Amino acid sequence: MSENKTKSKGLSIAMILLVIFLGFGFVIGLTQSSIFKDNDTTLKVQIKEFSFNGNSLVEYSGESENVEIPKSYSLGPTENYAGTTTFNNRTEALNFLDEHYINGAEGYYDFYRQIYSGIEYPWTYEYSIEKPTFVEGSDIKITTIADSAFRENTIIKKVIIPDTIERVGNHAFRDCSSLTEVVLGNNLKSIGDSAFWGCAFTNITLPNSLERIEPYAFFRCANLVNLTIPANVNYMGIGICNACTNLKIIRITTLNQITPGYTEAYQPFSRCENLQVIYVPSQNLEFYKTTMPWALYQDKYQT
Repeated sequence: MSENKTKSKGLSIAMILLVIFLGFGFVIGLTQSSIFKDNDTTLKVQIKEFSFNGNSLVEYSGESENVEIPKSYSLGPTENYAGTTTFNNRTEALNFLDEHYINGAEGYYDFYRQIYSGIEYPWTYEYSIEKPTFVEGSDIKITTIADSAFRENTIIKKVIIPDTIERVGNHAFRDCSSLTEVVLGNNLKSIGDSAFWGCAFTNITLPNSLERIEPYAFFRCANLVNLTIPANVNYMGIGICNACTNLKIIRITTLNQITPGYTEAYQPFSRCENLQVIYVPSQNLEFYKTTMPWALYQDKYQT
């Protein structure tokens, strides 16, 4: 009997320790999630001319012609924000939460619970908030250039994208009409819909890490002369090079037999009236000559 009690006591202690451990992990998870919430562009972190949201670069506000995108940034020291305010309704309290607590300040969840605790309005609230700051550093890696981050920026001429970036978002550089040089990082996996629509470069080197080229990625890049599709690409969307009027040479090195979407108006290289040759792997030549929409270019293929 005493042996069973000892075992039972040991199990109880073990269970208590497990609950404490899991609870601690949960709290840490909540704290981290309060600092960064994916795809919520209201949570901007401003460092010089760059705005970040978690692992994404969401906006560039500078006026430089040559832009080198940072690889990362770090948490800096906290700043105290103290005072008293009165909320007339829940909406005002939630706006205060978004403005002053949302970037990971301590007390976020306590204040959130108070808002939904049945509190009566008007509510006078005394606060002292340690708000985090963000500085240049290496703690938080930038992996994404968000949708429309540089859209219609007509100043930039060159952009260097670091190896940390895995995705260039939809419309990220759309109509950057002065952009004549793009250096892509070696870990890029995806180029988004219309990402480089209307840019001015004559060529762009796509890294071997690239897997997806989304629709209209290089639409109306009128100065583009040649393009190589790397070996690891397994998806190409509709009209990736539509209306690239000076495009002359395309090299498709991937062995994947990709069938992109197409319509009567939009095929991979429609309205590319100066297209002279498309190089493809010899083992896939028949696939390109007989499979739509590739068959539209059967007189252009060489191996």
